[in-house]
Amino acid sequence: MSQSTSVFEQDLAATLHKRKEKGRYRPMYPPSELANTIDFGSNDALSLSTSGALRREFLQELERNPGFQVGSKGSRLVDGNNQYVVDLEAYLADFHKAETALFFNSGYDANVAVFTTLPQPGDVIVHDEFIHASAIDGIRHTRAASTQAFKHNSIKSFKEVLHNVKTSFPEVREGRRSLFVALESLYSMDGDFPPVHQILSAGKELFPLGNVVFYVDEAHSNGIMGPKGSGYICHHGLEDEFAIRVHTFGKSLSSSGAIVLASSIVKDTLANYARNFIYSTGPSFPNLACVKAGYNLLESLEGEQRRERLQKATSYFLQCFFKHPIWNQIKGSGTVGIANPGRLVSSDFQSPIVPVTTKAGKAYPLRAWLLREGFSSWGIAYPVVPKGEDRVRVVVHADNSHPQIERFVDVVMQWALEQEKSKKFDFKAQL
Repeated sequence: MSQSTSVFEQDLAATLHKRKEKGRYRPMYPPSELANTIDFGSNDALSLSTSGALRREFLQELERNPGFQVGSKGSRLVDGNNQYVVDLEAYLADFHKAETALFFNSGYDANVAVFTTLPQPGDVIVHDEFIHASAIDGIRHTRAASTQAFKHNSIKSFKEVLHNVKTSFPEVREGRRSLFVALESLYSMDGDFPPVHQILSAGKELFPLGNVVFYVDEAHSNGIMGPKGSGYICHHGLEDEFAIRVHTFGKSLSSSGAIVLASSIVKDTLANYARNFIYSTGPSFPNLACVKAGYNLLESLEGEQRRERLQKATSYFLQCFFKHPIWNQIKGSGTVGIANPGRLVSSDFQSPIVPVTTKAGKAYPLRAWLLREGFSSWGIAYPVVPKGEDRVRVVVHADNSHPQIERFVDVVMQWALEQEKSKKFDFKAQL
């Protein structure tokens, strides 16, 4: 390192070096690396982006709105509030069966706004330990009196935490302060669903005075399940149970931005007190038009067909995995696996997020092996997931063909077999 490098940059370089030594450094891969690969990794589960369907509908949405202004010109509270975004919010509220909606520039912004703004002093937040990092960051800066996590999808742990809150916070117990309960509808790294009915029941049983505020992040369920792709909560008909729902557009809708679905008073509070809403430039017309184009597709026959194809492709992926001839040879070794695949199903809906687990330190090598074979998927390790729970996060797509799925699974199994052979060779060498 040059002697002229500032202390500031020396500190940063040392921090990056430590991360590299721990194997946790994550580069931004050049786009050329993924060129001509088959997508089993992106969040474009409905293949709206890769198929060109979203581009075509986006261009048609532009044609339906001639004379649009490209820029937003300012914050929503000043010059950035235009009729198109107002109409889009009303449309999205109706689509998801909510009273009102407020548009944010990203899901991260929406979650930070919710948790830094809505919980008041004296309130308590209870959340699943695996909710999104954006929600965690919002919770870290909350004004609530306490925040407590329960073990992932564990009703036992959830009830234990609620009993602790009931004992420790008399104002919450007596209904004078609120208890926020935060979940995801489809967990991004595990691909599983919350036991939502049990959570609702336990919350209301232990706090029967109506002061529980249920919140759900629908980032990964939006577009792929529920009537016309309206999400997990609509799929279960629980719209009235959740005071706050966050739907993002950067996953299956292949756009950007997010919507907070809530009551008018919640919307008004966020617009007046959420600093990242007040002091952010409003969304531009092209961004809004892209979101609307995505929803046009969700409502169409093509959208319905894509959701059906996604379900069939996901089921076929699991079938190929567990019926592969190599699986019987390696399934007890822990080299690769899919932990408890039954948890990836909710009311006969199959999650397209499939975590293919590996041994510690092996997710990135498996990802590299897949890439060499022409497949795009992503290795995930600590700190994104708990230590020792490394995985390749597979996302099945609506346009993944049967031959592509068969080949992907075959490549995974061949890699696992090579790992087993290498392990046996190393053991013999030690003898």
